[in-house]
Amino acid sequence: MDNGIRISVSKLQQTLLMLFVLAPFLFPTGLQYSSSFAFFFDVILYYWRIAACGTSLLLFFYRSFKKQITLPTVLFFICICSLFFSTIIQHASISSFLSAWGGFFCFYVGAEIFLNKCPVLLCKVMKGWLEIIVIINLITLVVFPGGIPMDRIVYLGADSLYVWFWGFKNSICNLIIPYYAFSMTLNYLMQKKGRFPLLFPSVLSLVTAILSHSTTLLVSVIAIIVLLLLKNLKVIRTHINPRNMAVIGVCFSVLIVFFNIQNNFSWLIEGVLGKDLSLSNRTLLWGYALQDISRSPFFGYGVQTSTTFGLTRYALAFSHCHNAILTLLYQGGLISLISYGVFFVYSIFKSESDSVLGYDYGLLLFIQLIIHISGSITGVGLFLILILISNMNKLEMIRANHNSLERVNEKSH
Repeated sequence: MDNGIRISVSKLQQTLLMLFVLAPFLFPTGLQYSSSFAFFFDVILYYWRIAACGTSLLLFFYRSFKKQITLPTVLFFICICSLFFSTIIQHASISSFLSAWGGFFCFYVGAEIFLNKCPVLLCKVMKGWLEIIVIINLITLVVFPGGIPMDRIVYLGADSLYVWFWGFKNSICNLIIPYYAFSMTLNYLMQKKGRFPLLFPSVLSLVTAILSHSTTLLVSVIAIIVLLLLKNLKVIRTHINPRNMAVIGVCFSVLIVFFNIQNNFSWLIEGVLGKDLSLSNRTLLWGYALQDISRSPFFGYGVQTSTTFGLTRYALAFSHCHNAILTLLYQGGLISLISYGVFFVYSIFKSESDSVLGYDYGLLLFIQLIIHISGSITGVGLFLILILISNMNKLEMIRANHNSLERVNEKSH
């Protein structure tokens, strides 16, 4: 049965695309230059990464626009383009942008072809490799929650190993884990009839965020537990739909940003758990961002170039105050933020409240929104949401086809 996901490509196209996909992960940039050859090799990899991620983005949008031009696809395209051109305007590293935002699609498309075209044994080997990578990453985050201390690296005389490990770890966190979660979700939808088919990416992102950051996600955990409990109550379930969740999510974010809920109750959490739940640094970053946007003639487009906000980028990196929405704002300005907002609201209102998949999907969006605001995870979860939104109709079709096929098989027996 054709599930609508497989794509037909030639052997040459498969080979080239897989080379494009594997190169950025096998050879991370930032190597220690011990010779002129190493420098030349790294420059080649720089442009290789640009070609790889750029090709994947073009292929992704070609596949999206080829079938049907919809409002979500157009908004998604505007959001990506504003981020891309903002990066070019501010003369930042195009390679870092494409590897972070486009590399996911590169791995997504390449692995899709790989899993669909290769023998079953090879697919099992790749799946096992991904599982090992996830386990190693989680163990590393538990042992070194704040990253491997530099003094240990210098003491061991392994500076280059540190650079390699850091690039490898970033590739795992930014690309492999989201793809693994997405592929597991697809497999679950195709094989199971469970009521929680789309919660796996949220749970995995939540666990990764808890292990990788010193700031606790107690607020998110409590919200998730409460929602799961409410979902099992049939009486309350009728009053909880994606629209209500979107409204609750917006109100929750406004309360956090403007009234500093976590700061007001930090004495309770810090006293009991010994965790720093302060949002003061993040509030400061939002203040700088809003000031720079008010001075920008293009609604904050390329706001990252300004001196005031540029100085706070270090706080973004080292104090764990960043989140996906703030990243979207300071890289793409209000153009990206408004596009994503319309995209988010449109997707919420298009999902059917009486559909099990639509209900689970709305719950996933709400959980991810809370995690992004209070959990300080990177922008990967944001684009995981966008991919799930763009594939929602496809997921519903796969599930409907699978259920109808099962009914036919039951009648035949």
